[in-house]
Amino acid sequence: MLALYDAEHNFLGYLSKYEGLKIESTLSTGEKTLSFEYAADECDAEPEYYLRTEDDEYVVKEKVYTPTGISYVATLNLEGLESVAWKSFEVTDTTIDAAAEIAMEDTGWTVGTCDVTKIRSAGIQMAMAKDVIDKLCTAFMCERVYDTINKTVSFYSEVGDDKGVYFLRGLNLKELKVTSDSYDYYTRIIPIGADELTIEDVNEGKNYLDNFQYSSKIRPYIWEDDSYTDATALMEDAELKLADMSKPTKAYEVDIIDLASQSQVYSVLSYGLGDTVTVIDAVANVREKQRIVKITEYPQSPMKNSCELSNTVLTFEELYSKLQDAVDIINNVTSSNGTVSGYYVHGVQAGDVVGIETVIDDSETIQNIIERLEALEG
Repeated sequence: MLALYDAEHNFLGYLSKYEGLKIESTLSTGEKTLSFEYAADECDAEPEYYLRTEDDEYVVKEKVYTPTGISYVATLNLEGLESVAWKSFEVTDTTIDAAAEIAMEDTGWTVGTCDVTKIRSAGIQMAMAKDVIDKLCTAFMCERVYDTINKTVSFYSEVGDDKGVYFLRGLNLKELKVTSDSYDYYTRIIPIGADELTIEDVNEGKNYLDNFQYSSKIRPYIWEDDSYTDATALMEDAELKLADMSKPTKAYEVDIIDLASQSQVYSVLSYGLGDTVTVIDAVANVREKQRIVKITEYPQSPMKNSCELSNTVLTFEELYSKLQDAVDIINNVTSSNGTVSGYYVHGVQAGDVVGIETVIDDSETIQNIIERLEALEG
Protein backbone atom coordinates (compact mmCIF):
# COMPACT_ATOMS: atom_id res chain seq x y z
CA MET A 1 0.00 0.00 0.00
CA LEU A 2 0.97 3.63 -0.45
CA ALA A 3 1.06 5.90 2.59
CA LEU A 4 -0.41 9.34 1.86
CA TYR A 5 0.62 12.60 3.55
CA ASP A 6 -0.70 16.10 2.91
CA ALA A 7 1.41 19.07 1.81
CA GLU A 8 2.34 19.76 5.45
CA HIS A 9 3.44 16.15 5.83
CA ASN A 10 0.54 15.11 8.03
CA PHE A 11 -0.35 11.42 7.65
CA LEU A 12 -3.74 10.97 5.96
CA GLY A 13 -3.94 7.20 5.57
CA TYR A 14 -3.19 4.46 3.06
CA LEU A 15 -4.14 4.11 -0.60
CA SER A 16 -5.07 0.60 -1.69
CA LYS A 17 -7.38 0.85 -4.70
CA TYR A 18 -4.80 2.05 -7.19
CA GLU A 19 -4.10 0.22 -10.44
CA GLY A 20 -1.11 0.05 -12.77
CA LEU A 21 1.43 1.06 -10.13
CA LYS A 22 4.72 1.67 -11.95
CA ILE A 23 8.15 2.71 -10.66
CA GLU A 24 10.85 3.81 -13.11
CA SER A 25 14.45 4.07 -11.87
CA THR A 26 17.21 5.73 -13.91
CA LEU A 27 20.89 5.11 -13.26
CA SER A 28 22.29 8.27 -14.83
CA THR A 29 20.38 10.63 -12.51
CA GLY A 30 19.71 8.42 -9.49
CA GLU A 31 16.07 9.50 -9.66
CA LYS A 32 12.77 7.61 -9.74
CA THR A 33 9.22 8.24 -10.93
CA LEU A 34 6.09 6.63 -9.48
CA SER A 35 2.77 6.56 -11.31
CA PHE A 36 -0.63 4.88 -10.87
CA GLU A 37 -4.32 5.25 -11.63
CA TYR A 38 -7.48 5.43 -9.58
CA ALA A 39 -10.65 4.13 -11.21
CA ALA A 40 -12.85 6.73 -9.53
CA ASP A 41 -12.58 10.00 -7.62
CA GLU A 42 -11.86 8.23 -4.34
CA CYS A 43 -8.28 9.43 -3.88
CA ASP A 44 -7.49 12.47 -1.76
CA ALA A 45 -3.99 12.94 -3.23
CA GLU A 46 -3.24 16.39 -4.63
CA PRO A 47 -0.15 17.95 -6.21
CA GLU A 48 2.58 18.51 -3.59
CA TYR A 49 1.17 15.79 -1.32
CA TYR A 50 3.56 13.01 -0.35
CA LEU A 51 3.45 9.28 -1.07
CA ARG A 52 5.61 6.73 0.69
CA THR A 53 6.46 3.19 -0.36
CA GLU A 54 8.50 0.74 1.66
CA ASP A 55 11.68 2.10 0.09
CA ASP A 56 11.11 5.72 -0.90
CA GLU A 57 9.12 8.90 -0.46
CA TYR A 58 7.69 10.78 -3.44
CA VAL A 59 6.06 14.14 -4.13
CA VAL A 60 2.90 14.17 -6.24
CA LYS A 61 3.53 16.32 -9.31
CA GLU A 62 0.65 15.46 -11.64
CA LYS A 63 -3.05 14.74 -11.19
CA VAL A 64 -4.90 14.17 -14.45
CA TYR A 65 -8.58 13.34 -14.85
CA THR A 66 -9.15 10.77 -17.59
CA PRO A 67 -12.28 9.09 -18.99
CA THR A 68 -11.61 6.10 -16.74
CA GLY A 69 -10.54 7.86 -13.54
CA ILE A 70 -7.52 9.78 -12.27
CA SER A 71 -3.85 9.26 -13.07
CA TYR A 72 -1.01 10.40 -10.81
CA VAL A 73 2.70 10.97 -11.33
CA ALA A 74 5.12 11.52 -8.43
CA THR A 75 8.87 12.06 -8.24
CA LEU A 76 11.41 11.35 -5.50
CA ASN A 77 11.17 13.75 -2.58
CA LEU A 78 14.42 15.69 -2.92
CA GLU A 79 12.91 18.92 -1.60
CA GLY A 80 15.56 19.45 1.07
CA LEU A 81 18.28 19.41 -1.57
CA GLU A 82 16.23 21.79 -3.70
CA SER A 83 15.72 24.33 -0.89
CA VAL A 84 19.27 25.61 -0.39
CA ALA A 85 20.88 27.90 -2.98
CA TRP A 86 24.55 28.53 -3.61
CA LYS A 87 25.73 31.67 -5.35
CA SER A 88 29.21 30.19 -5.60
CA PHE A 89 30.40 26.80 -4.42
CA GLU A 90 34.05 25.77 -4.61
CA VAL A 91 36.18 23.00 -3.19
CA THR A 92 39.83 22.23 -3.79
CA ASP A 93 41.74 19.00 -3.30
CA THR A 94 38.93 17.24 -1.48
CA THR A 95 36.84 14.08 -1.66
CA ILE A 96 33.27 14.01 -2.91
CA ASP A 97 31.81 13.06 0.47
CA ALA A 98 33.51 16.03 2.16
CA ALA A 99 32.36 18.36 -0.63
CA ALA A 100 28.82 16.99 -0.51
CA GLU A 101 28.56 17.46 3.26
CA ILE A 102 29.36 21.14 2.77
CA ALA A 103 26.90 21.44 -0.12
CA MET A 104 24.11 19.84 1.93
CA GLU A 105 24.41 22.07 5.02
CA ASP A 106 20.90 23.04 6.22
CA THR A 107 19.18 20.67 3.80
CA GLY A 108 18.47 17.91 6.30
CA TRP A 109 20.46 15.51 4.12
CA THR A 110 23.79 13.81 4.82
CA VAL A 111 26.22 11.51 3.03
CA GLY A 112 25.48 7.80 3.32
CA THR A 113 27.92 5.31 1.84
CA CYS A 114 30.87 6.49 -0.25
CA ASP A 115 33.48 4.32 -1.97
CA VAL A 116 34.88 7.14 -4.13
CA THR A 117 38.38 8.10 -2.97
CA LYS A 118 39.34 10.51 -5.76
CA ILE A 119 40.63 13.95 -4.87
CA ARG A 120 39.23 16.76 -6.99
CA SER A 121 38.72 20.50 -7.22
CA ALA A 122 35.36 21.81 -8.41
CA GLY A 123 33.69 25.16 -8.92
CA ILE A 124 29.97 25.64 -9.44
CA GLN A 125 28.10 28.91 -9.77
CA MET A 126 24.44 29.77 -9.07
CA ALA A 127 23.10 26.34 -8.15
CA MET A 128 20.79 24.63 -5.70
CA ALA A 129 22.30 21.96 -3.43
CA LYS A 130 20.76 19.27 -5.66
CA ASP A 131 22.50 20.79 -8.70
CA VAL A 132 25.78 20.91 -6.78
CA ILE A 133 25.47 17.17 -6.06
CA ASP A 134 24.85 16.53 -9.77
CA LYS A 135 27.88 18.59 -10.77
CA LEU A 136 30.08 16.94 -8.18
CA CYS A 137 29.15 13.53 -9.58
CA THR A 138 30.23 14.77 -13.00
CA ALA A 139 33.53 16.17 -11.71
CA PHE A 140 34.30 13.01 -9.73
CA MET A 141 32.91 10.77 -12.49
CA CYS A 142 30.83 8.70 -10.10
CA GLU A 143 27.19 7.68 -9.52
CA ARG A 144 24.76 8.43 -6.69
CA VAL A 145 21.88 6.79 -4.89
CA TYR A 146 19.24 8.80 -3.02
CA ASP A 147 17.66 7.41 0.16
CA THR A 148 14.59 9.60 0.62
CA ILE A 149 13.52 7.83 3.83
CA ASN A 150 16.78 8.41 5.73
CA LYS A 151 17.69 11.53 3.71
CA THR A 152 21.11 10.37 2.58
CA VAL A 153 23.03 10.48 -0.70
CA SER A 154 25.50 7.68 -1.34
CA PHE A 155 28.31 7.91 -3.88
CA TYR A 156 29.79 4.97 -5.77
CA SER A 157 32.44 4.63 -8.43
CA GLU A 158 29.85 2.37 -10.06
CA VAL A 159 26.43 1.45 -8.72
CA GLY A 160 25.58 -2.23 -8.80
CA ASP A 161 27.58 -5.43 -9.13
CA ASP A 162 28.34 -8.26 -11.49
CA LYS A 163 26.87 -11.13 -9.49
CA GLY A 164 26.81 -13.57 -12.37
CA VAL A 165 23.11 -12.98 -13.05
CA TYR A 166 21.86 -13.85 -16.52
CA PHE A 167 18.76 -13.07 -18.57
CA LEU A 168 18.08 -16.27 -20.49
CA ARG A 169 15.45 -16.88 -23.16
CA GLY A 170 13.08 -19.56 -21.91
CA LEU A 171 13.75 -18.77 -18.24
CA ASN A 172 13.49 -15.14 -17.19
CA LEU A 173 13.90 -13.37 -20.53
CA LYS A 174 10.56 -12.86 -22.29
CA GLU A 175 11.54 -10.49 -25.06
CA LEU A 176 14.77 -8.98 -26.28
CA LYS A 177 14.74 -6.02 -28.62
CA VAL A 178 18.08 -5.44 -30.28
CA THR A 179 18.33 -2.31 -32.38
CA SER A 180 21.32 -2.23 -34.68
CA ASP A 181 21.99 0.33 -37.38
CA SER A 182 24.82 1.56 -39.56
CA TYR A 183 23.64 5.09 -40.32
CA ASP A 184 26.81 6.46 -38.77
CA TYR A 185 29.07 3.65 -39.93
CA TYR A 186 32.45 4.63 -41.40
CA THR A 187 35.73 2.81 -41.94
CA ARG A 188 37.98 5.75 -42.83
CA ILE A 189 38.41 9.01 -40.96
CA ILE A 190 40.07 12.17 -42.27
CA PRO A 191 40.77 14.37 -39.22
CA ILE A 192 41.27 18.12 -39.52
CA GLY A 193 42.25 20.34 -36.58
CA ALA A 194 42.78 24.07 -36.06
CA ASP A 195 44.09 26.06 -39.03
CA GLU A 196 43.55 23.04 -41.32
CA LEU A 197 45.91 20.87 -39.26
CA THR A 198 46.17 17.31 -40.67
CA ILE A 199 48.02 14.16 -39.61
CA GLU A 200 50.35 13.41 -42.56
CA ASP A 201 53.48 14.33 -40.60
CA VAL A 202 52.73 11.79 -37.86
CA ASN A 203 51.00 9.14 -39.99
CA GLU A 204 53.52 8.13 -42.66
CA GLY A 205 52.30 10.77 -45.11
CA LYS A 206 48.62 9.74 -45.00
CA ASN A 207 45.91 12.20 -44.00
CA TYR A 208 43.50 9.43 -43.00
CA LEU A 209 43.14 6.36 -40.76
CA ASP A 210 41.34 3.09 -41.56
CA ASN A 211 39.57 0.53 -39.40
CA PHE A 212 38.05 -2.53 -41.09
CA GLN A 213 36.98 -4.40 -37.96
CA TYR A 214 33.46 -4.98 -39.34
CA SER A 215 33.87 -4.95 -43.11
CA SER A 216 36.35 -4.05 -45.82
CA LYS A 217 34.14 -1.34 -47.31
CA ILE A 218 35.76 2.07 -47.62
CA ARG A 219 33.39 4.64 -46.13
CA PRO A 220 35.21 7.94 -45.49
CA TYR A 221 34.28 10.49 -42.85
CA ILE A 222 35.74 14.00 -42.52
CA TRP A 223 36.08 14.97 -38.85
CA GLU A 224 36.80 18.63 -38.10
CA ASP A 225 37.55 19.89 -34.59
CA ASP A 226 39.41 23.17 -34.23
CA SER A 227 40.24 22.50 -30.57
CA TYR A 228 43.19 20.38 -31.75
CA THR A 229 46.50 22.15 -32.37
CA ASP A 230 48.73 19.07 -32.06
CA ALA A 231 48.83 16.50 -34.89
CA THR A 232 49.62 13.56 -32.62
CA ALA A 233 46.70 14.32 -30.31
CA LEU A 234 44.45 14.75 -33.34
CA MET A 235 45.51 11.38 -34.75
CA GLU A 236 45.16 9.52 -31.44
CA ASP A 237 41.64 10.80 -30.82
CA ALA A 238 40.63 10.22 -34.44
CA GLU A 239 41.70 6.60 -33.97
CA LEU A 240 39.48 6.30 -30.88
CA LYS A 241 36.56 7.91 -32.66
CA LEU A 242 36.93 5.61 -35.65
CA ALA A 243 36.99 2.56 -33.35
CA ASP A 244 33.39 3.44 -32.46
CA MET A 245 32.24 4.46 -35.92
CA SER A 246 33.65 1.43 -37.75
CA LYS A 247 30.99 -0.94 -36.38
CA PRO A 248 27.19 -0.75 -36.28
CA THR A 249 25.64 0.71 -33.13
CA LYS A 250 23.52 -1.51 -30.88
CA ALA A 251 20.91 -0.86 -28.20
CA TYR A 252 19.08 -3.40 -26.05
CA GLU A 253 15.68 -3.46 -24.36
CA VAL A 254 14.50 -6.50 -22.42
CA ASP A 255 11.22 -7.66 -20.92
CA ILE A 256 11.98 -9.71 -17.84
CA ILE A 257 10.14 -12.18 -15.67
CA ASP A 258 11.31 -11.13 -12.22
CA LEU A 259 11.51 -14.63 -10.78
CA ALA A 260 13.48 -13.54 -7.72
CA SER A 261 10.58 -11.36 -6.54
CA GLN A 262 8.21 -14.32 -6.75
CA SER A 263 10.21 -17.11 -5.10
CA GLN A 264 13.29 -17.40 -2.89
CA VAL A 265 14.30 -20.34 -5.08
CA TYR A 266 15.30 -17.85 -7.78
CA SER A 267 17.17 -15.43 -5.51
CA VAL A 268 20.32 -16.00 -7.59
CA LEU A 269 18.53 -14.25 -10.45
CA SER A 270 17.82 -11.05 -8.52
CA TYR A 271 19.03 -7.87 -10.17
CA GLY A 272 19.19 -4.18 -9.47
CA LEU A 273 19.92 -0.86 -11.12
CA GLY A 274 23.51 -0.65 -12.27
CA ASP A 275 24.12 -4.40 -12.15
CA THR A 276 25.98 -6.08 -14.99
CA VAL A 277 24.08 -9.06 -16.39
CA THR A 278 24.71 -11.58 -19.15
CA VAL A 279 22.02 -11.61 -21.84
CA ILE A 280 21.64 -14.96 -23.63
CA ASP A 281 19.20 -15.29 -26.50
CA ALA A 282 19.67 -18.03 -29.09
CA VAL A 283 16.91 -16.53 -31.24
CA ALA A 284 18.74 -13.22 -31.64
CA ASN A 285 22.16 -14.93 -31.48
CA VAL A 286 23.14 -12.77 -28.52
CA ARG A 287 25.41 -13.54 -25.60
CA GLU A 288 26.69 -10.31 -24.15
CA LYS A 289 27.33 -8.61 -20.85
CA GLN A 290 25.32 -5.45 -20.47
CA ARG A 291 24.67 -3.01 -17.64
CA ILE A 292 21.17 -2.20 -16.36
CA VAL A 293 20.71 1.55 -16.83
CA LYS A 294 16.95 1.77 -16.32
CA ILE A 295 14.39 -0.43 -14.57
CA THR A 296 10.61 -0.26 -14.94
CA GLU A 297 8.84 -2.16 -12.18
CA TYR A 298 5.18 -3.05 -11.78
CA PRO A 299 4.85 -4.10 -8.10
CA GLN A 300 1.35 -5.45 -8.72
CA SER A 301 2.38 -7.31 -11.89
CA PRO A 302 6.08 -8.32 -11.80
CA MET A 303 5.59 -10.20 -15.06
CA LYS A 304 5.50 -6.81 -16.81
CA ASN A 305 8.87 -5.63 -15.48
CA SER A 306 11.41 -4.46 -18.03
CA CYS A 307 14.97 -3.13 -18.21
CA GLU A 308 17.06 -1.00 -20.49
CA LEU A 309 20.62 -2.15 -20.96
CA SER A 310 23.74 -0.42 -22.11
CA ASN A 311 27.19 -1.63 -22.93
CA THR A 312 29.59 -0.89 -20.08
CA VAL A 313 32.06 0.77 -22.48
CA LEU A 314 31.37 4.43 -23.25
CA THR A 315 31.54 5.54 -26.85
CA PHE A 316 34.14 8.10 -27.86
CA GLU A 317 31.55 10.87 -27.97
CA GLU A 318 30.14 9.97 -24.54
CA LEU A 319 33.58 9.73 -22.97
CA TYR A 320 34.79 12.96 -24.58
CA SER A 321 31.64 14.82 -23.50
CA LYS A 322 31.84 13.46 -19.96
CA LEU A 323 35.50 14.42 -19.63
CA GLN A 324 34.88 17.90 -20.99
CA ASP A 325 32.02 18.45 -18.53
CA ALA A 326 34.29 17.36 -15.69
CA VAL A 327 37.07 19.63 -16.91
CA ASP A 328 34.67 22.60 -17.12
CA ILE A 329 33.53 22.07 -13.53
CA ILE A 330 37.09 21.64 -12.27
CA ASN A 331 38.25 24.72 -14.14
CA ASN A 332 35.52 26.86 -12.58
CA VAL A 333 37.71 27.20 -9.48
CA THR A 334 39.92 29.59 -11.46
CA SER A 335 37.14 32.12 -11.96
CA SER A 336 36.77 33.47 -8.44
CA ASN A 337 38.72 34.50 -5.38
CA GLY A 338 39.65 30.97 -4.39
CA THR A 339 37.48 30.48 -1.32
CA VAL A 340 34.20 28.78 -0.66
CA SER A 341 31.40 31.32 -0.70
CA GLY A 342 27.66 31.44 -1.20
CA TYR A 343 24.28 32.04 0.33
CA TYR A 344 24.99 29.20 2.76
CA VAL A 345 28.45 28.53 4.19
CA HIS A 346 28.25 26.72 7.52
CA GLY A 347 31.20 25.65 9.65
CA VAL A 348 33.76 26.64 7.02
CA GLN A 349 36.16 29.48 7.65
CA ALA A 350 37.57 31.50 4.79
CA GLY A 351 40.74 29.81 3.66
CA ASP A 352 39.74 26.33 4.84
CA VAL A 353 38.95 25.39 1.25
CA VAL A 354 41.13 27.34 -1.16
CA GLY A 355 41.15 27.54 -4.92
CA ILE A 356 44.00 26.47 -7.17
CA GLU A 357 44.40 26.95 -10.86
CA THR A 358 43.75 23.84 -12.92
CA VAL A 359 44.46 24.11 -16.62
CA ILE A 360 43.79 21.33 -19.11
CA ASP A 361 44.72 22.16 -22.67
CA ASP A 362 42.03 21.45 -25.30
CA SER A 363 44.64 19.81 -27.49
CA GLU A 364 45.32 17.03 -25.01
CA THR A 365 44.30 13.54 -25.93
CA ILE A 366 41.65 11.72 -23.95
CA GLN A 367 44.35 9.48 -22.49
CA ASN A 368 46.26 12.52 -21.24
CA ILE A 369 43.11 14.10 -19.82
CA ILE A 370 42.35 10.90 -17.92
CA GLU A 371 45.92 10.75 -16.61
CA ARG A 372 45.79 14.35 -15.44
CA LEU A 373 42.41 13.92 -13.80
CA GLU A 374 43.57 10.76 -12.06
CA ALA A 375 46.77 12.54 -10.99
CA LEU A 376 44.59 14.84 -8.89
CA GLU A 377 43.85 11.83 -6.68
CA GLY A 378 47.33 12.18 -5.25
